[in-house]
Amino acid sequence: MKQKKVVLASGSRHTIPAISSSPGNARTITAFAEKETDKLNYYVLSKYDVSLESINFNRSKYLHPLPSATNAIYEYILNKLPYRVKKRIFGFTQADRIIYYYGIKKIISKVQPDIIVTFMHFELYHILQKAFPKVKHIFFYLSTDIKGRLGENKIKYILENSDGFMANTELAIKEFKEFNKLDSLPTASVYNAVMLPKDSYNNSEEKIKHDFKVKFKIENNALILGYAGRFSNEKSLLEILEAMLLLKNDGEIVHLYVAGDINNERTPDFEYYNKVISFIEKHLKEQVHFFGWVSYEELFNFYAAIDVGILLSKYREGNSMFLIECLSVGKPVIATNVGGNIETLHNNEIGYLIDKNTVVQSLFEKLKYLDMNRATLNKLSKNASIYAKEHHSNEVMTKSFNNFIERFIE
Repeated sequence: MKQKKVVLASGSRHTIPAISSSPGNARTITAFAEKETDKLNYYVLSKYDVSLESINFNRSKYLHPLPSATNAIYEYILNKLPYRVKKRIFGFTQADRIIYYYGIKKIISKVQPDIIVTFMHFELYHILQKAFPKVKHIFFYLSTDIKGRLGENKIKYILENSDGFMANTELAIKEFKEFNKLDSLPTASVYNAVMLPKDSYNNSEEKIKHDFKVKFKIENNALILGYAGRFSNEKSLLEILEAMLLLKNDGEIVHLYVAGDINNERTPDFEYYNKVISFIEKHLKEQVHFFGWVSYEELFNFYAAIDVGILLSKYREGNSMFLIECLSVGKPVIATNVGGNIETLHNNEIGYLIDKNTVVQSLFEKLKYLDMNRATLNKLSKNASIYAKEHHSNEVMTKSFNNFIERFIE
């Protein structure tokens, strides 16, 4: 049987194959592309980055709309157009995204695929579905709260014009089925996979942890928390600090490692960032330690150095890469009871869910318990690494993805 051509189109402006700055979703798509079968031939379309020029990759598989003088002129013109005009014509307004999406459309016309899988962004999906109506289209949603993020009209469009729907949480599939009541559209959940390059490290996790404690002058038996992400109110970083202060006032000193750099964020909230820094300076100056932006190659060091991961999203969360990467290195996670967190931490065997409405008090109580019950912490740690291997391996993820795509081969 001749291989079917399948395009994996990334709506986000991250580069694939994954480079040092690529997030987990870019690595997930890379993993899909590298595990093609005798029935499926994958092509990946993503944003161009100049760092691609210095790495080796399959340039016939990984395709990128390239920068050009013509595109620069178009982008200049688009930036001069009124917001309402761009919204009416394209459905969205960011000039660089418009150029990028239409560049993807141009490349696809040359590939002539049998199936297009569009990741996350409805605007790209809409453009490609309109441009290639005879191709089979699958929309891959990478979060939860579908109604809140997409709205009923876009969901209805997906139902009427797609051949399949995928998501990286069961919760998102359940939310979608509220609209897909007749089960007219095939669905599947495919979780993210863990791909940390820990096999390349010579040092043990204990040595890595010890070395960082020496560097930051931390007591050897101190409990170390880990946070990696944006400096955003939505991620409740201030609430983590408030819980740490409660512990401090109660005689318990815990430390927090923070991975992230506000200057690398697309939409930095400097007002919130300054509140975080002010709180630390006033109350926790010796207890919070900044790692800055951590590359993918160095992530294992960060996770190995902590005891517990903290993920306190306020509103929504998909299948968090931070969460499953923590678990893969045997680090339990305390997370709010939102989105995909509920699926992963539902049984208290690899971490804890806490109420998003009582974050500070609940986090204080869980951290105090773990700090005083290290045997429980060790048990959670062992369970966490086992869970990650069973549910979030590359093999499990790519097999599920390929099995679903092959359903659409005639």
